[in-house]
Amino acid sequence: TGFITVSTDTINAKITLNGGDITSLSLVQHPTEKDGDIPFPLFKEETATLYQAQSGLLGVDTRAGRAIFMADAEHFELEGDELQVPLTFVQANGLQVTKVFTFKRDSYVVDVEYVVNNGTDTVLPVQIYAQLKQSTSVQGGSMMMPTYRGAAYSANDDTYEKVDFDDFYDKDLNTSTKGGWVSMIEHYFVSAWIPNQDDKNQIYSRTQTGGTAIIGFKGPQIDIMPGTLETVSTQLYAGPKDQEAQRSLAKYLD
Repeated sequence: TGFITVSTDTINAKITLNGGDITSLSLVQHPTEKDGDIPFPLFKEETATLYQAQSGLLGVDTRAGRAIFMADAEHFELEGDELQVPLTFVQANGLQVTKVFTFKRDSYVVDVEYVVNNGTDTVLPVQIYAQLKQSTSVQGGSMMMPTYRGAAYSANDDTYEKVDFDDFYDKDLNTSTKGGWVSMIEHYFVSAWIPNQDDKNQIYSRTQTGGTAIIGFKGPQIDIMPGTLETVSTQLYAGPKDQEAQRSLAKYLD
């Protein structure tokens, strides 16, 4: 099918096997309308309202294209307190990459982990990146009550900086920071990628033709020796604004 679906007590999500991006995600405990039964769609696939959480490994994702993963099933459902969804990518040269999504009960945090087994005979330099991509043309709220839509990030111990979608077109971000985070925000909801807080990370932004804005981070480059296994990870928060939950993930995310 080219994608898998995931259901938990808090979200319904769709993950594409091309790259392993979360291309749609709806919040089952937050109906679109009061007392309605249609979950609020946070991430969306339609071009006009596009909003997605993408992540990958530079060195595995190349100019030629992204890693094409395989999954054991088409649908995964949370039954206990935790659900692990592993996607695997194997190359003929002996490189094996497992991208593991971990979903938890009563949580809007998704752990994303890459387990890289370098079965080749050469050193493999990799660099984790994660970004939020959103169409800038969508209007939030109504004409009478417009809501803020845009990005925000924290770097170098500054609480945070907002980046209006207009600002994306003025200049690209390129900021080096220990820790930090990147996010997209709207009225009641937020999505954020949180890198390893001990690493020196690079926060970046850019725009694409057709009116999409991207904000993301890159972690430090790791050289994986032949015959060794390394793990790199990041966390995604995607849900309602929840200061307590966000505070526990990174400084100033609340």
